[in-house]
Amino acid sequence: MLELKEISYKVEKINMHCYGTKPASFSRMQPSGAIPVAIIDGTTYKQSDDIILTLEQTFSTPDHLPLSPHPADQQTASTLLRLERSFFSSWLQYLTSSSGRASFVSKLARSSKRFLRLPRPSS
Repeated sequence: MLELKEISYKVEKINMHCYGTKPASFSRMQPSGAIPVAIIDGTTYKQSDDIILTLEQTFSTPDHLPLSPHPADQQTASTLLRLERSFFSSWLQYLTSSSGRASFVSKLARSSKRFLRLPRPSS
């Protein structure tokens, strides 16, 4: 999205919990340790959906066109974002616990079926 809208940004790589300790500066900004985090116009956003929505609202100008002007596409995007969050949570549990594999495989199958039923973007 950042590249598509040609938004300049700075990346700071932060370890996931399962790969190591996060810096104290990050922990102060995001006490739960969850990633991603974005600071947009001085405001800290701690959830993927909030980051995407804020980027879309802030940078939908003639220089940064909206991803899609169609309400149906925006609804589909919202559905996909919820699906992604659910899938990511299951994947992370799989990575970090010995009992997460069955849940992950089940979520993968359900997510695939839901994804295939979604409407395609308007042209």
